[in-house]
Amino acid sequence: MNMKHRIILLWSVWMFLSLGAMAQQPTMVYDGSKLRIKVPSGSLQFEKDSIANEAIRNSFDWEGRSDCRFMASPEAYELRPVGLSTDDEVSVKGIYNGEPISIQVEMRPVVKPVAPTGDAAKKSDSKMLILIIVVAALVVVALIVLIIRKKRKKEPKVTYDPGVISIIKDESVQYERGLKHVKEHLNEYLIFDMDMVFADSTINKVYLNTGLVKKLYEFFNNSLEADGRTNETGCFILGCWDFEEGKDNRYDISLEYMVEPGDDADFGEYSLNFGKKISINMASVIDNLTQKSKRDYLLTCWMHSHPGLGLFLSNQDLIVQKQLAYPDHRNRLLALVIDTNTPDLKVGFFVPKADGTMNNKEDVKRWFSFEEIYRQGRDQSRTRVEQPKPAVSQNMDLDSDYFNLALKGDAIRHMGFSAHAVNQIDTTLYSCTTGVVGYLFGEERNRYLKVDCCLAYENEDTSGCLIYDDNFDQSQINKYGVDIASCKFFVNCNSHDIITIWVKNGDGQFEKSGESTLSQMKEWIRRKRV
Repeated sequence: MNMKHRIILLWSVWMFLSLGAMAQQPTMVYDGSKLRIKVPSGSLQFEKDSIANEAIRNSFDWEGRSDCRFMASPEAYELRPVGLSTDDEVSVKGIYNGEPISIQVEMRPVVKPVAPTGDAAKKSDSKMLILIIVVAALVVVALIVLIIRKKRKKEPKVTYDPGVISIIKDESVQYERGLKHVKEHLNEYLIFDMDMVFADSTINKVYLNTGLVKKLYEFFNNSLEADGRTNETGCFILGCWDFEEGKDNRYDISLEYMVEPGDDADFGEYSLNFGKKISINMASVIDNLTQKSKRDYLLTCWMHSHPGLGLFLSNQDLIVQKQLAYPDHRNRLLALVIDTNTPDLKVGFFVPKADGTMNNKEDVKRWFSFEEIYRQGRDQSRTRVEQPKPAVSQNMDLDSDYFNLALKGDAIRHMGFSAHAVNQIDTTLYSCTTGVVGYLFGEERNRYLKVDCCLAYENEDTSGCLIYDDNFDQSQINKYGVDIASCKFFVNCNSHDIITIWVKNGDGQFEKSGESTLSQMKEWIRRKRV
């Protein structure tokens, strides 16, 4: 590169940086109808009492709060202040990325253009010349960038746009597709039914690997160790997928492996930039997984934190969601948001609707605690037993009028609870003491046992019993030997709402075969009535 080219390059870079610096501050522009607020990075916050101009103050959507926050977005936010004049001189006080700021509202009334004459025409020509010079400078910069990019090695099939990565093409067709490996080891997964969270969801079941739960828990807890205020952080999650049985517009997905951001990631208190290296790391991990397992792994979820901000998808989050989704399956990607400043690590699942838009906080019927998810994953890992191959088809017909659970072992493969039985169990447990508190009645056919009622007494038709004991485990079975001797199974419930099913095997010994919660059973009843 000769001296002339170096001078052109330095001048172009200076022009580019100068123009960029001018755009780093938030702006407010009023054209006589719309007030446009542009936030280049981070967040811009306004306090209701600090906005003196009534027209501007009334145009904000406070939603019963005293503050309003605008996150960084490539698009301007538009408000319609009623009664604001372009002749007014107005400034608005706010907080930009934690620092106080006063923004002068720029008045740009829309007027019909008038052809300049005389001196005005000369001034117009001068402005046009300046504009041409600026455009030419930008063209030079673009050409230089293009030349530099051509010299670089070709990177994986991803594009980068400030803080987000967009997968270009779903190429998961080389190896086995589906969730067979997940369903053969269900004791290694926690299962979440999105129909219990949203009225409109394109994702049916989410299978969360218990090993991944531990890694996510440690990852987000480590983000709290730094001094000062907590910054956002996040990661990508890989898994497999399949269509919901009988449907080609609804998905079941697994969450199995985490990909952490690289050292070029930039996380602030109100900002999230994954950088470019995470995409390279993800491509490498996917390649290793598919080669070793001969299964197609891909991005099924992305997760990030909102420390102290609550659970929702911001405008910037929605942009990330859109750019991360595979073009051929845009409604398959799950977004998880965790508030690391809450005592129980509150977490929200967010999935697409049938029309392609995202469910947000106003659509959520149920939130979760990641502390509780971590505890369930830990307990499930401690008691994990390899699930035997099913002697009967896992796709056997189950009665949809029952809350059905798949069980381990050979004696009983599935157990269903009628709505009547669930309500009786709930009533029985409302006020009881430790011990056998009820008896369960039902009918078994083809190793599918349906429980129809729970009564306070037993008779010759008794199938099982209900035990309330907070400290129950395998060692406590002899304590209830006489009461459970004639039972095919018994159900233990504790004060933590956990329902555990124990079934008698071929050797006459009781084994822990399944688990649920009374809350899930009662929610099933309410959802069933909708």
